[in-house]
Amino acid sequence: LNRNPSLQFNMEFEEDSQGSCVVDEARLKLAIEQLRRMMKCSSATESEVKQVITDVREAASQQQAAVSCSAVAKALEERGFGVCVRTALGGGDGLDCLHNLRHHFLIVKPPRGLQGKPVAGATFIVDINFREQFQVAHATPHYRELIDQMDIEFIGAEPKLRAVIQMLCEEMARAYREQDISLPPWRQTSSMLSKWCPRRSEDYSADGKRQRPNAVMDSASYGAVPNGPKLPWDTGASGRSPTQRGSRLLTGWNGAN
Repeated sequence: LNRNPSLQFNMEFEEDSQGSCVVDEARLKLAIEQLRRMMKCSSATESEVKQVITDVREAASQQQAAVSCSAVAKALEERGFGVCVRTALGGGDGLDCLHNLRHHFLIVKPPRGLQGKPVAGATFIVDINFREQFQVAHATPHYRELIDQMDIEFIGAEPKLRAVIQMLCEEMARAYREQDISLPPWRQTSSMLSKWCPRRSEDYSADGKRQRPNAVMDSASYGAVPNGPKLPWDTGASGRSPTQRGSRLLTGWNGAN
């Protein structure tokens, strides 16, 4: 029995398309599961912080108000946490401003343990608007669904943050590549990471008071801190934070889209 060539081509195309859809769905499911595992709270302290953020969001929703870093910081302080609002200043000369992005997030230290002893290695990063940092205009259905399924906020130590950013940036680059669109420089992994591991940063208290002078913090020294990012009240033998080195203040850009 001879088949119509056109009909045979259509049938083969449909079979290939169905197979491709199955593969894409499986890859998406795997990516969502992996991202959820990476971002889930890994300690009771992180879970407590997440609950505080949830409570603040619910209270703000009832008042039809936006949730701010300072509001979450105040709520955490009421629970005994040490908190500062950190601003990544971004900026730079020429095209450097596209790789050093401006952003706001929290540096959190849990309440002291028994007998007032500090909890070792527990300082971590909290970003209440983490998901929106990875929302892009040129998203594929796969990438859009992945972002929609992830948590709104990030809570965790810097190594966890780096791993999550690496994965999301790889997925973002793939989405751009599949559409034959060049990935903007501010969407590269190192540029995205600069939002949370900045060269220059400023710290503020929950009520908006400046806590220390403009500082320089490169990614290498940031990652080398044994127990996570330094808080303004953590000082070395000299009485100064290792990140307190002189620098001029430059206005940064947050790298949207």
